[in-house]
Amino acid sequence: MIAILLAILIFFLFLEFNRLLSLRSWKKKVKEYIRGKFGAVPKEKEWNDKVKGYWQLAGDDNGLDDVTWNDLSMNEIFNRINNCDTSAGEEILYWKLRRNDMGDDERSLFEKRVSAFAGDETLREETEEILYNIGKESASYYIPSYMDGIEEYRPKTGWVCRGLQILLVLSLLAAVITQADAAELVCLAVCVVNLALYMVTKMKYEVELGLSDPAIQILEVGKKLSEKAEIRELFPTLSERMNGFRKVLRGSRFLRTQRANTATGDVGALLLDHLNDRKITLCVIDEILRGTNTGERIRASRAILEYLAGKNCIPLIASHDKELTVLLDRLYDNYHFSEEMGEDDISFSYKIMRGPATSQNAVKLLKLAGFPEEILEKCEETDETLEKSMISC
Repeated sequence: MIAILLAILIFFLFLEFNRLLSLRSWKKKVKEYIRGKFGAVPKEKEWNDKVKGYWQLAGDDNGLDDVTWNDLSMNEIFNRINNCDTSAGEEILYWKLRRNDMGDDERSLFEKRVSAFAGDETLREETEEILYNIGKESASYYIPSYMDGIEEYRPKTGWVCRGLQILLVLSLLAAVITQADAAELVCLAVCVVNLALYMVTKMKYEVELGLSDPAIQILEVGKKLSEKAEIRELFPTLSERMNGFRKVLRGSRFLRTQRANTATGDVGALLLDHLNDRKITLCVIDEILRGTNTGERIRASRAILEYLAGKNCIPLIASHDKELTVLLDRLYDNYHFSEEMGEDDISFSYKIMRGPATSQNAVKLLKLAGFPEEILEKCEETDETLEKSMISC
């Protein structure tokens, strides 16, 4: 028992040590990236229509209309000067270009900010390191529209939730004090009702909870920036505005608890939003690209898995494509489950064995299931034409 506990402790210490190393490496890369990009021409990138989000909500009739914007090739100009590392930065930059209206006081403050960041390398890099934490997750671009309609997401029956919480505490106290069967049943019933209400509410607001993480990240970054005296001088209204979000920041830990640090969904969302140098990601994919024709699936799967092998993640992939075990044998370790075929049944040891699977049991399973001999004989035949067509896919 002690040996098991020690093994678990060593495992978690290893994970923590690895996390700290990854975090240190990530911070170093971020600093090098920020320092290297200053004054450099931004890399060419495809147009991202999501940068319009804030303008579409906050824009007015005095800004550039679509015809004028397109005539001036402003999308190309935007990409040429867009050196932003955050979704919020891109949306604000787009809004300022479309707005095309800056008063004397605003222009003077803008020039002051430009001079301050251009002349103070330390301030510029520290500020960018803080902002870099916001990132450009897909969900971040929808925050303006989310905040614009946030009142619609306010629960209409908040008093019911509060009442059930109070009832849960009272019933629990009653069950502990009285130790009566009836009190324990009431407590259990209240627990079930609370759990059911929680699950229903969570499913109803799943999308909104998904947007809460990037929104809170922006607020936390704003709070960190408002604590710097130099930033307060350049952005006089930041501290005052952040004071209005104190309650939100206090509840941010609870909100993030509701959003576990796991990512489920398609491979594309995982690659775009959840792989970074800051933390190790456990990437579990069951039957990668299933439903795609064999040739394309193998080629695309190989490309994806080679990409994952070079990232800060632990990929764990389940696949029936034996070709991948050969194509990726230098990048991945192969393991498999095996079976024992009897005369009338099949049994599994449920043990993980090294190497790719060597046995095939589909035909045997068909036989056990009672399929006609004609089908079984056809399955046993070697169809060279089929094999060639599979290879050429």
